[in-house]
Amino acid sequence: MRQTLFVFYKYGDDSAAGIQNIRLIEAISTINNNYKIVYRYSNNTIIKNARQINSPKCNFLNRILLKVFPNLNGVFSFDQIFWILKVIFSLRKEINNFDHIHIVSSPFLIQLIGYYFKHKNHIKWIVQLLDPISDNFFVNSSKLSLLILKKIEQLITKNSDLILFNNNRLLDKFQKRYPNYNYKFKIIYHITDKKIIPNFDKYEKITLFHTGSLYGLRKIDYIIKSLLLLKSKINITNKLEIHFIGSCSSQDKMVVLNNGLEKVVIFQDYMPMQKMHSLICKADGLIIIDALGLEGVFTPSKLCEYFSFQKPIFAITPNKSVTSDFLKGTGHLCFNESEEELLANKLQNLIENRNLYNNFDKFLFHNHLPDMVAGEYLKLLL
Repeated sequence: MRQTLFVFYKYGDDSAAGIQNIRLIEAISTINNNYKIVYRYSNNTIIKNARQINSPKCNFLNRILLKVFPNLNGVFSFDQIFWILKVIFSLRKEINNFDHIHIVSSPFLIQLIGYYFKHKNHIKWIVQLLDPISDNFFVNSSKLSLLILKKIEQLITKNSDLILFNNNRLLDKFQKRYPNYNYKFKIIYHITDKKIIPNFDKYEKITLFHTGSLYGLRKIDYIIKSLLLLKSKINITNKLEIHFIGSCSSQDKMVVLNNGLEKVVIFQDYMPMQKMHSLICKADGLIIIDALGLEGVFTPSKLCEYFSFQKPIFAITPNKSVTSDFLKGTGHLCFNESEEELLANKLQNLIENRNLYNNFDKFLFHNHLPDMVAGEYLKLLL
């Protein structure tokens, strides 16, 4: 069996990327233990077949960099460069023991590790993209940042042996952009938590949950507008609760207070995964909020877990988005720009009949099960 070296910047349940990384390894380890892990950050204390490589955080240098080039945040940092160099130096004597080096982005710069060993040691280089590179509207905010991201994307595409995407929309962009390299492009879906067991008990009120942070172009305003429209028709205070688990801005919280919705919209801090799952499993529905006004090329990592809970999903998302692609024709509900009233009407219908939207595809999670994804992944290495 071929031996693979995995390089992760984050490994554990303290971030969306870290969660996906640990689930990938846990899934693969049930079939094949012939791997090693190198990582920078983790909240796990015992990790099998793993080595942590620390590096200075370079906070002072990074502050200077971002003061001069503020738009490079998320694209380049000195601590990433030092970590890359330290990883290369640490692995140079043992790299020939591996057949593949699998590197997960972001950050995108760490793919330089794969580029180095690909050319120095002729090892096969696997790139896994959890997020888009040049199409990443969270970080491609200037000509300089976009230029750097395009250069990284071109370097990865032309030199790696395999590039893994988690959605067909981003895959299609790469196929059109780099037609000579289509043979390298494959799909590996996000992995759900196999321990999620659907629970069909309910809270007293109609209760919906959104998990994960709201930031950047993902805003609570759409929900607030819908709730105000609904509030003008019926009394929702004793009938409906919408919970946001994760970090939200003080501005979002003030919008809720200023509109008298503090008994309907409830904010909760991050909590252990098991506790969060115990709350979500009794929900009437689950919420996704994507950035509107742009093509959605990101795969919400929470989506595969939402499938496992087998609850109706209320997705605020563009018509052209990964979320819409996954949910189209499944019985889940999608709301585009200027459809706040439609969402308000759907919520009113849910209040009047809480089982109204239960006719959806309850087997979407199958493609995201750990064994399924691990099996597909290992086939790609043959």
